[in-house]
Amino acid sequence: MNSRSLFFVVFALLATSAAAVFLAISVDRNIYAPGAGAITGHFGVREVIGHQFPQIYEHDLSTERILRKIYSIGAFAIVGFFVSPLFDRGVRIRAGTLLVMSFSLVIEIAQRFITRVSSESNFSSLFDIACGAVGGALGAVVWNVISARARRETRGGS
Repeated sequence: MNSRSLFFVVFALLATSAAAVFLAISVDRNIYAPGAGAITGHFGVREVIGHQFPQIYEHDLSTERILRKIYSIGAFAIVGFFVSPLFDRGVRIRAGTLLVMSFSLVIEIAQRFITRVSSESNFSSLFDIACGAVGGALGAVVWNVISARARRETRGGS
């Protein structure tokens, strides 16, 4: 096996492993949402959104859920980072974004069917899928920056 093939296999395994871990976390209520509702508080959005859309506000904009959305972007960025070198530079960001967004959709479906309990609204699920797209794109951008810097350094520039 040549070094390029080995590189491809290693990153495919890293991406698959990270995705599997994050999928397992997302369907385990004890890990993903322990004591759901225990964290309370708001980010001052009640005046802006709470009165206009009370259903969305009460169910989707709690501190706990916002923190989980931020975590999800980071988790999806890790998967996006590992999957990025599997694509050519010209399509890397687009392909990574779409692939990780699709993975996010799989997670949403798994959460509905495996846990059989989904306390999140459709709005929240769609927002989670968008977080997957953002994370996938972020991971691909980070990969592009690191690989561009490495290419410059190997050519002798700084």
